[in-house]
Amino acid sequence: MRLALPQTIKAQLSSVVLLILFSVAVFAISFQRSFSELETLDGASVEILKSQTSVLMLRRHEKDFMARKEAKYKERFENEYSALTQKLLTAKAKLNALDMEGHEAIDAMLYKLEKYHRDFEALVDQRMEIGASFDLGLKGTARAASHRVEREIQKVDNDMLYNKLLMLRRHEKDFLLRSDTQYVDKFNALMDELSPAIATSNMPASNRLIIETALREYHKTFNTLAAGMEDIGLTPQSGLHGSLRASVQEAERQMKALSEDLVTAIDIREKSVTKRLTLIGGALAIVVCLTLGLITRLVTHKVSVANALMKKIAEGESSLRVRMNLRGKDELSEMASYFNQFIGSLQHTMEKIAGISSELSSNARRSLTMASDTATNAEKQRSESDSVSTAMTEMTATSREIAESVSTAANVAKELQDSAQTGRAVNSETSAKANQLSESMRSASDNMQRLNADSEEIGSVIDVIRSITEQTNLLALNAAIEAARAGDQGRGFAVVADQVRELAMKTHQSTDEITKIIEQLQNGIRHSVDLMNQSSEMASISVEQAREGASVMAAMVSQIEDIAGQNLQIATASEEQTVVTESVDRNIVAIVELAEHTANAAKKSNLSASAIEQLANELDKLVGTFTGQSQPQPRQEKETGEQVDLELARA
Repeated sequence: MRLALPQTIKAQLSSVVLLILFSVAVFAISFQRSFSELETLDGASVEILKSQTSVLMLRRHEKDFMARKEAKYKERFENEYSALTQKLLTAKAKLNALDMEGHEAIDAMLYKLEKYHRDFEALVDQRMEIGASFDLGLKGTARAASHRVEREIQKVDNDMLYNKLLMLRRHEKDFLLRSDTQYVDKFNALMDELSPAIATSNMPASNRLIIETALREYHKTFNTLAAGMEDIGLTPQSGLHGSLRASVQEAERQMKALSEDLVTAIDIREKSVTKRLTLIGGALAIVVCLTLGLITRLVTHKVSVANALMKKIAEGESSLRVRMNLRGKDELSEMASYFNQFIGSLQHTMEKIAGISSELSSNARRSLTMASDTATNAEKQRSESDSVSTAMTEMTATSREIAESVSTAANVAKELQDSAQTGRAVNSETSAKANQLSESMRSASDNMQRLNADSEEIGSVIDVIRSITEQTNLLALNAAIEAARAGDQGRGFAVVADQVRELAMKTHQSTDEITKIIEQLQNGIRHSVDLMNQSSEMASISVEQAREGASVMAAMVSQIEDIAGQNLQIATASEEQTVVTESVDRNIVAIVELAEHTANAAKKSNLSASAIEQLANELDKLVGTFTGQSQPQPRQEKETGEQVDLELARA
């Protein structure tokens, strides 16, 4: 069963954040619950420790009361007891909240402390009954009774009774000071001796009655006091003292045991909490790490594929036919789709540029061939013009000889007629070739104009490519900004954006180079067009000159024919012929010069066509670096050259 993850990187990262927040919340709740348990347990332990302190304070108030017999210590005891009871009940509630053992021990302590409290109250009541001082309680009653007996004995002046009374007082004091029952026995024994002595004494009956009554009261009060002190406890182990001591010691032992148990429970609970938190934290960390690892693996795999492809394109190892194959619906797959669309558009543009470059190269080769043919024809025209010039020079010399020697006029006229016919044919041929040269120049000029228009169309295509590269650069910059906002998760995406921007910059540089080449090509084409226009004008002039030469030759032929019929006027005709031949000679010289200019213009046109062809080849190479294909060399067009050769053959 595959783990279902969100399809987009943003959703995946959001899921990771939610998972981390959920993990932190679970861990925080577990930690808070565990901390609350430990805090409650620690609070119970603190309450037990405070209870131990309160028990010590109870014993202190007990000792203070026993030593000073003051009621304020009883009140302090009661307040401390109430606080102690509340502390133990609080500790019990906390232990019950944690469902821990220990509330039974607290109940036992409360029972012991309740008994200790009751015993202390009984001790206080007994002590207050006995008397907090010698003039209060039973002590005060016994003292008052003894003082009455003493006063009455002093009245009767009986030393023996007085001595026995002093011994009773002594035994009383000894008992009160030493808390020994033997002094009670001695007191009772002496009292048994004193009663018969009083009865047998010779004192007045009224005094005897008062003494016996006071003595019985004194005896009874002392025995009651002794019994009360025995109830309180004559030793620390007896009576209420012993009960108090046993109760409080038992409570202290139970508190100590409970405190130790709580310390042990706290230690065990801390270890359990630590183990539980460790397991929860480890499990949550493993889940988060596995999720992060899975998402990181998915993202880095696609980034690596895109990075490798970008690297190949940047290093020139791949062509524009390559496509980025990233399946999915995340941002990287969407970027790959946009990249493939951009590469497809760029490939289509480059293919159009390749076609235009191929046509430009073909036109350049065609212009080169035509310029070469034009140069050849111009060279032939110059050669023919030289021949015509030579013939005209000979004809001029012949005319002069005709003027000098009329006798040979007929023969010279015949030869002159033949030469004139030849010159006429040559002049006709020169005129025809001049017309052909003019048409060729006009055709070459038209081709140059079309070539110039094609180069301008290439410039517009280059502008489109430059706009695409600028948009790609902006997209790469926006992608880098989004990757920076993503932080470490978007670092690989930033690398892809940087490489896309580098590809856009290289494309921009290549388009700039192509633009420069196109501008050079356009300049060369414009220069060639200007030269071809000049050549065309010169060819037109040559045609006009050839026509004039044809007219002159026609006139010369007519004159030669007149010479044959009019020998009488041969001298005059010879002179006119001399003038005409000199004029023809000058025209022929001009034709030769024009032919030389035409040849030079044709050579320059040839150089321009070669430069255009070289630029077209460089453009093919640049386009080939993008399309991954070598551009086919167009077939060389030689139609114009073949046509010129055919015309020369006909001539």
